[in-house]
Amino acid sequence: MKTKTISSLLIPFVLVATLFLSSCDDDAEKSSDTSEAAKKENVNKVLDFREDLNFVNRFVNESVTNIPSEAGRSTFATSTIARLKSSAPCAEAIEEELSNGSTRITMNFGDGCETEEGTEVSGSVVIIFSLSENTIEYSLEFIDYSELDSDEHEGEIVNGTVSGSFVFDLEAGIFTQEMEQDLTVTYANNTEAKYKVAQAAEMTEDGLRVISLTTSGNFADGGAFSMTLRKNLVYDFSCAGDFPIEGEEMLMFQGNSILVNYGNRTCDRDFTVK
Repeated sequence: MKTKTISSLLIPFVLVATLFLSSCDDDAEKSSDTSEAAKKENVNKVLDFREDLNFVNRFVNESVTNIPSEAGRSTFATSTIARLKSSAPCAEAIEEELSNGSTRITMNFGDGCETEEGTEVSGSVVIIFSLSENTIEYSLEFIDYSELDSDEHEGEIVNGTVSGSFVFDLEAGIFTQEMEQDLTVTYANNTEAKYKVAQAAEMTEDGLRVISLTTSGNFADGGAFSMTLRKNLVYDFSCAGDFPIEGEEMLMFQGNSILVNYGNRTCDRDFTVK
């Protein structure tokens, strides 16, 4: 489900999870039996799975990431609702005010609906958001969501949830973000892949720094993976795409531990492995 995000890098979904220190020695021995080419192939398999889920970025970006100015806070909810409805005029959009002051918008795309980006989608997405003095809280639920005009991912259906918050410091021009997601992808042959992540990040006008990430999941063939953050991941908004320019992760996959290093702040979309 590869689609263009409205604002790349805002929520890069890098796959990471916590390791048990007691297993490091055994994993290091297993890792030594794996060639560099095989290690890179395994890393790319995990990163490609992350890229397949980039459609989540679009919904989060369209719903909740236009940070309001001090003068614009009173109209933030109104503009967000209008933006959501305009993103897919063909969808049925239902707006509700909840008892806790949050706003819920249900976007029902039916059996097929073309968004403003020209992507034909089906299913529905339920979005709930609220705004306090310096915080946006949000949740999204994907219900039998599918992108119908993608030949590469034909027949894939996504269900699951994404939730989080943004806390802004308007004077300093930065904000922090926390996010959790729990997604299931069902393929045309009825196999499933699962993806869970929890992330904390800090963002400025120039880029984003991921300071905490935990992830676990499995592919449709049953292969489980996990990764853990070794050094903060740095993203530069001047670089094309959503690939980190600095940082390290440790991948656990197929009984091997692989250290992934993203380099020294160059926009080369490359990494090294150990």
